[in-house]
Amino acid sequence: MGDTMADAAHRDRMLAFLGQAAHRLGRKAAGQVSFGWLDRTLGVPGTRADGSGCWIRVVSEQVQWVDGAF
Repeated sequence: MGDTMADAAHRDRMLAFLGQAAHRLGRKAAGQVSFGWLDRTLGVPGTRADGSGCWIRVVSEQVQWVDGAF
């Protein structure tokens, strides 16, 4: 399955969400981003303010599959 413009736009949105999440949590990305199954998730090694390591992960899912969590 090849990348389409829609795929690229989705990945761009996910990368933006990752940046927002890291900022809100006071974390910094510190490695290469890994996209998960069907680009529904992505994660990256990160660092906390104290310098310790962490993993920053963002998940995207359609609302109908979230089972009433909204």
